[in-house]
Amino acid sequence: MEEVTTSDFNRLWESITRNRALADRLGITQDVPLIGFDRSEQLPRKEIARNLNRMVGEIVQCRRCELGVNRIRRGVRAVPGEGHPQAIVAFIGETPGKEEERPNRGRGASPVGRPFVGRSGQLLDRVIEYLGLKREQVFISNTTKCRSLHPDKLPPEDTPPLTSQVQACMPYLHDQLGLIQPWLIVCLGKSAATAILEVSPTSKMTELKSQIYDYPRDPRIKVWVAYHPSFILRNMSQELIPYTEDFRVVRAILRKAIENARNR
Repeated sequence: MEEVTTSDFNRLWESITRNRALADRLGITQDVPLIGFDRSEQLPRKEIARNLNRMVGEIVQCRRCELGVNRIRRGVRAVPGEGHPQAIVAFIGETPGKEEERPNRGRGASPVGRPFVGRSGQLLDRVIEYLGLKREQVFISNTTKCRSLHPDKLPPEDTPPLTSQVQACMPYLHDQLGLIQPWLIVCLGKSAATAILEVSPTSKMTELKSQIYDYPRDPRIKVWVAYHPSFILRNMSQELIPYTEDFRVVRAILRKAIENARNR
């Protein structure tokens, strides 16, 4: 497939989202499910933020599996996740990449990396903007907090984390989501979906995507499954239009939830 340039992508994205703007303005939300719940008993925002920051310190020092041990040995950064402590939507991917873990050795350098800062992150930023939100208003993380590398490849190559590595790291993510209590978790890719939904890793993406599920750890929280941005970038001409259609539904779901909360 001929590579799509940034300007090509920008024009294509704007054309697709513009063509769907009329449907959004007409408020076509009657067929989407109602999500959202009362979070009045949630911990205060500052306390949630303190607990999340405490977990960051634990993640930076984590040696629960080979990913953490190798990360510390290589001198690169963990990527715990970032965002608003009371976000209504959380985006969860699979594992950090090269850009996310890259060490920052300047003065005042952070010991943690930011999730989704490469090309996939640029597409995710577009999605968040399309939903009517800003990156700092949502929560973004991965099922593992350290980059997963093939043990026998030089130079290092990304590889999907082992099931045991995901299982070792998921308690951090479950604790983060338990504190934040988002109304909606958007799983980006099959690996994130199977880990969050606690279903077989052999489940097919075509069977999982574009549906609303209950989050097993808290059924009040709903889960939506979409393709990972990296998959869309590799298959843009075939997949970008249904991808934006998926998120048009998510946008309608969130709008309906916010309107319902205001009318309580």
